Amino acid sequence: MIKKIGIIGFGPFGQFMLKHLSPYFDVKVTSRTERVALAKELGGEFVSLSELLAESNIVIISVAIPVIPQIIEDIKGHLKPGTLIMDVASVKIYPTKVMLSRLPDNIEILGTHPLFGPQSGRYGIEGLKMVLTPVRVRNEKIEIIRKFLEEELRLKVFIMSPEEHDKAMSRTQVITQFIARVIKHLDIKEEELSLPSYELLLELYKMLGEDSDLLFEAIELYNPYASSVRDKLKDICIGLWEELREKESLFRYRG
Repeated sequence: MIKKIGIIGFGPFGQFMLKHLSPYFDVKVTSRTERVALAKELGGEFVSLSELLAESNIVIISVAIPVIPQIIEDIKGHLKPGTLIMDVASVKIYPTKVMLSRLPDNIEILGTHPLFGPQSGRYGIEGLKMVLTPVRVRNEKIEIIRKFLEEELRLKVFIMSPEEHDKAMSRTQVITQFIARVIKHLDIKEEELSLPSYELLLELYKMLGEDSDLLFEAIELYNPYASSVRDKLKDICIGLWEELREKESLFRYRG
């Protein structure tokens, strides 16, 4: 039975995880910024990296994607054999390749992507979605984790390859993040005569528009399938713009 979990990275998502995991496990956290009181308040314990690695059965990496290689380098020589390393990045091909290439063979690896965060899960996480991308992990351990996620946290769990995940995210997350960033630059606000469709755009911005530049760039740049989706989106927008400009000129001529 998994009893002890360590979380490397204690930013907003690390704090969010601790809140939901601490009722079930002994959770230790660490980060560059010491937050002893906050960890205790959320049900965990803030410790040094070495203590976390020595005492955890599962280590969850919750840092910005560009930082993952350095974290792996820092911990790879200090892990107990049989430790399960998990990440929670929004893309899966890149971090799982990094972990596979740099971690010893006696370390298990499981990629994960919670399709929610502190904002979308602020009223509870029941019914939200979670992806598992097994890379080098025993089937029985995957089943234990899946069962906990579904039966205790009440999440909808999907198991797929990193490639399947990133392809799916290029059709969903890449587009929504890009549009939310466009809305942010347009600086649209609540309007007295707003339509329901306009209010949906505002809701999208509220959910995603304030995501950090690091998260936005990770989703857009570290997914190998994202570029073609953005190119298609650009071509469609330009095509529509040119079509309307042509019709507008004809309309003015007739007027």
